[in-house]
Amino acid sequence: MTSHSISSQKAQAAREQETLFQELLEVLDTLDQAQAHWQTAAASYRESPAPPPATSSGPLGWLQSLFSPSSPVTPADPQMQEVIESGQEGIELIRQTLMDVLRRRQVEPIPVLEKSFDPKTMFAVDRQPNASYPAMTVIQEVVRGYRWGDRLLREAQVIVVAPEEESSTPDSLDKKTK
Repeated sequence: MTSHSISSQKAQAAREQETLFQELLEVLDTLDQAQAHWQTAAASYRESPAPPPATSSGPLGWLQSLFSPSSPVTPADPQMQEVIESGQEGIELIRQTLMDVLRRRQVEPIPVLEKSFDPKTMFAVDRQPNASYPAMTVIQEVVRGYRWGDRLLREAQVIVVAPEEESSTPDSLDKKTK
C-alpha cells in the first residue's frame, strides 16, 4: 500500500466521520426540541386549572357526566406528574449520553450567548434592538453551532443586537441590504 493510498483512505475516513457527526447533530437537535416540549408540557400541566366537576343534577345528569369534556386526569394527579417527569429525565439522559459520545470525539458546542458576533463561526439570522448589550452581541441562539477539534462542523445561527442607527427606523435594514 502506498503512502498516497493511505492518505487518501484517511481523508475519506475523515469525510465520512464528519458526515456522521453532522447527522448525529440532527439527532441532538431533535432531542433538544423534545426536551423543550417536555418542559413546556410540565409547565402547562402545573398551571392548568382543574376541570369542572361533572354535574349530575336532573334526570339526565348521569348521562351528561359520561360525555363530559373533563379529563379523568386532573392536575393533582401524581401519576401524570410522574409520567411527565420521567419523560423529561429520559430525554435528558439520552441527550447527555449523546453529548458525552460527541465530546469524546472532540465535538464541542460553540459558546455564543452574550459573545461578540464572529462571522467565522456564526450566521446572523436576525438583528434586534436591545439597549442592554453592545451592537453585534449575540442575544439568542437559534441553532447551536459545533466544532470538531479545530474544524467548524456547523455554524451557529444567531440573533444579534442591531446597531443603534438600524434600530431607529424600521426600514433601515432594507436600505442597507439593497
